[in-house]
Amino acid sequence: MILYRDLTLNTSPEQIHWLTNATAHTLSQTDPVFERGAIGATIVPVRFTTLPGPPELQRGQQLMLSFWAWGEGEREVMSNLDRTFRNMTVALRELSDKIRRSSRATAADD
Repeated sequence: MILYRDLTLNTSPEQIHWLTNATAHTLSQTDPVFERGAIGATIVPVRFTTLPGPPELQRGQQLMLSFWAWGEGEREVMSNLDRTFRNMTVALRELSDKIRRSSRATAADD
């Protein structure tokens, strides 16, 4: 599950849309020649009970990533799964850094 640390951002459909597109774009750029693994994205509705207010103000979404790998035999499958995990790690760290830089720039503007 991928979500913003600031839970209120997860209640904004525009923010979740941006997160979904940015994640897909970053993943597609990470290892474009790799074809023996896949990462899928699903937007999942959630309720953030730690947010103040009535339930309708606590409704939001999270991005769920699912992954698959395949190959000819267990060794190749596991190698491709490892590559899938490495790609996901690289892409999510890059995306996290981008969000962190953006939030620092926004805070500096305030």
